[in-house]
Amino acid sequence: MSAHAMASPFLALTGDLDSYFQAKSSSGDLENYDGLPDLLRHHLPGTQHAVRVLTDAAECVNNEQFLRGNSHVHVHGFTKLALYRSKERGFSVRLHIWWSGPDASDESPHEHRWSFCSMLLSGALRIRNFSKVASSENASQNAKAERWYAYRYWDASPDGVKRVDPVGVRDLSRGSEYVLRSGASHVLHYAEPHQVIGMTGPIAATLVITDAAQREYSYVYHTREQAEAEFSFGETRLSPKEVASMLQRYCAALKLN
Repeated sequence: MSAHAMASPFLALTGDLDSYFQAKSSSGDLENYDGLPDLLRHHLPGTQHAVRVLTDAAECVNNEQFLRGNSHVHVHGFTKLALYRSKERGFSVRLHIWWSGPDASDESPHEHRWSFCSMLLSGALRIRNFSKVASSENASQNAKAERWYAYRYWDASPDGVKRVDPVGVRDLSRGSEYVLRSGASHVLHYAEPHQVIGMTGPIAATLVITDAAQREYSYVYHTREQAEAEFSFGETRLSPKEVASMLQRYCAALKLN
């Protein structure tokens, strides 16, 4: 490890992630993430280490040191802070902060363009997983299914607006449901629908490592059928200084707990 990486805890983390993904022959498969929770725990074993890594990340973002994705306040209430994106390996590092507890809940099951591994740094979140039910499934599985209106969400345009296409009705069956607490990790395949539900208590925040995108769109499931324009919400982008300020605000909250 270089002296620069040793002096920079965030650079040390991204360097180890780069080495980790370099050793993987393919993207998207869940077995690729077996070692990621241990890697994250190595760099973030406790609150003090999380503060060090995120404080350093705030400085890197403020100085526009690394390539990043877009940061914004999500329509469901949490804040997505893009910290780093690897052009060579395709992975990204993000922090999702659920500032307002149960008021920042995801009402719609959804999938992603990429598989991911996340680690909860503080607070608690309820995770609800779903499985897709095909028309050929047996009667008992179909009886448990819930009907949803499916929409294909494309990656956002430069001005933050998403193209949304209706793709008909889909049946989803509720699978596992559990609560993640500080220090726990969570891995999800890009084609698995899930919901994330905020909870009361300390601010919940997850460090999210996304793999390379497997497709240009994701699926989102709504309880009602509407004109796709209603779901094509714009996302107000956050500047590097705003991202750094939110990171510092979250670190201050961590120090108080």
